[in-house]
Amino acid sequence: MIANLEFSVSPLVTLSSLATSIYLWSSRVIAKHRRRTSELEATERLLRQHHKALERFLEDPKAPSDMKWELIVFSEQVSDREAALELIRQVCQPDLSKTTRADLKAAEDFEEAVERLRKTDPDLAEAFTDAIASGVAAMLFRWSEGATMFISFVAKAISDHKREAAFFSRAVRLGSKRTEDRSDNGFSGPKPLPA
Repeated sequence: MIANLEFSVSPLVTLSSLATSIYLWSSRVIAKHRRRTSELEATERLLRQHHKALERFLEDPKAPSDMKWELIVFSEQVSDREAALELIRQVCQPDLSKTTRADLKAAEDFEEAVERLRKTDPDLAEAFTDAIASGVAAMLFRWSEGATMFISFVAKAISDHKREAAFFSRAVRLGSKRTEDRSDNGFSGPKPLPA
């Protein structure tokens, strides 16, 4: 009788274990898809914000032409998956030991240019920094690999304002190299400072 009972319960235990495993697996998959959907919705909002700020800055005749050019180059990086992920990998390193003097100088120059613009035209400076901030955030959320690195980046970016400036300067430098390699983009702007 006990042998019959063990034989009858065994398939039930197996079925119950299988059902529990399927439930746990599907719950994880659903949670992952919900998180990714949320990231993509945030990306959409950030890209709209980026393009609105970009347009506001580029259409203003008072905007410095070198800053316009840098913002265009940066915006191209926001839209280029390969370039964005490489940039995120570089910036999301645990330390800035691979940051070159050129990166630091470019970051300093960037901060000085924004500060000068802030003194002469605060609204235009806000459009510029808004285009950068929303572009950086969109770049981080847009692709799942970048979103995975985002948690680490946020902690470092919040605690180190120079990291955000370094991110921007690297994007411009990488974008400048890519722009020089292409002749079909139709844009001719000032040449970037050598790295």
